[in-house]
Amino acid sequence: MGFTACSDDTDDAPGLDAGGSSSSSGSSSSSSSSSSSSSSSSSSGSPAGDGATNDGAATADAGSDAAAGPDASEGGTLADASPDAGSDAATNANLARAATATATSTFTGYPAANANDGDPAKSWYSASGSCSTNPDGGANLCVTPTGVTLRFTSLQTIGRVTILGNQDYPTTYDALSARIELLDATDTILVSADVTMTRGVEPNGDAEQLFVPARPNVSAVRVLVLSAEGSGPGLGEIEAYAN
Repeated sequence: MGFTACSDDTDDAPGLDAGGSSSSSGSSSSSSSSSSSSSSSSSSGSPAGDGATNDGAATADAGSDAAAGPDASEGGTLADASPDAGSDAATNANLARAATATATSTFTGYPAANANDGDPAKSWYSASGSCSTNPDGGANLCVTPTGVTLRFTSLQTIGRVTILGNQDYPTTYDALSARIELLDATDTILVSADVTMTRGVEPNGDAEQLFVPARPNVSAVRVLVLSAEGSGPGLGEIEAYAN
């Protein structure tokens, strides 16, 4: 998967409150960044029918070849070889796992919490009709804010956000492009970036965004779907890392 580095431009405009048929958070969207969108086959409807509801709401293996040398027989330890292994693991932890997820809308049985439960096979889906048919053909356009917000219990430094496409319905309901926003404690946008999801071998719909330098004092990560397959797109997982 390709990495995209976000520029140092920031946008201090406050975020948007999700309107329309949503029962949970969508605080507001205002962001400026280059927007990328992809065309794909359009499918309408929602994952399991028409009934929608608005529910709101490495450690690296440190294997190393034993070096032959004068001290090899005296038994060096792994801790001696990797004194920073613990701190590296903490830095690379997926911070999204401890966040609270809310969504602009949800389809019955696919809550916002599925977007950060650590299981990409369980997805969040928006309510049917969240994204409208493109009159010019191609991808459905999500004009009304459609997405998930992950709110941390304390301020975090975020340098990378990863999005995994839905795997429940891998050939449909993918997000094709999205906007990633890092919000401060007042939901003002610190920085945002538009991303285009991967296409090709299913399952797909993934994206990864680097923020350089990493942004401190982040209270929440918001992912808004900009274009999609069908009217009720889903996301398999949203991950957030310090670097």
